[in-house]
Amino acid sequence: MKKRNFLIIAIVALIGVTFIFNACKPDDTAAPTITLKGSADMSIVFKSTWTDPGYTATDEKDGDLTSSVTVTPALNNVFAGLQTLSYNVKDAAGNAATTVTRKVTVDAAEFLAGSYSVVDVTNGATTPYSDNATASSTEKNKLYFAKFGDYSGALVYITLSGTNVTLPSQTVKCGLPPNDINHTFSGSGTFTTSKGINITFKDESTLGTFTGCTETYTHL
Repeated sequence: MKKRNFLIIAIVALIGVTFIFNACKPDDTAAPTITLKGSADMSIVFKSTWTDPGYTATDEKDGDLTSSVTVTPALNNVFAGLQTLSYNVKDAAGNAATTVTRKVTVDAAEFLAGSYSVVDVTNGATTPYSDNATASSTEKNKLYFAKFGDYSGALVYITLSGTNVTLPSQTVKCGLPPNDINHTFSGSGTFTTSKGINITFKDESTLGTFTGCTETYTHL
């Protein structure tokens, strides 16, 4: 009987020591830390391959958590414009790291730059011509045409977002002297992954206001 009581007391004592030991252990409340490799602001050319420069994630208790990091959303390399990637991770205790972001601009202007054959349709007249498109050296997704609408000196730009084209309203003096006058162009359109560009626009000048004009660009 004494042995049995001693055994019970020993078990109770062991449980008590275990409870006290576990109660004294500090909770894991420290969140992991994510560090990006490379720049937090980057750019790539439209349709080119995106390779993430990488990242690391560490935790005081769990150590290296780099393999557990999630990156969302997946970069879309055929969608022009700024995209933000978010990097997240949690440790075994459920502590979440502060989200880290990387901004990546997909630049379609560099992709579309080059020589084109163009078909202009204005006021019912169809005119084929050649033109050169040049990417802006200071702004992403901004593309200049050298002779928009087949007007000499018509240096006009478009902006690119997603696969959409915007021709912001802009007034340029163009045409061959003595017929060089101010033209105001504005419009919109789309571009393709095969470098086709289609723009519907309005042309306003002292010659009149022409709407529903179109430029169809085929990359050479």
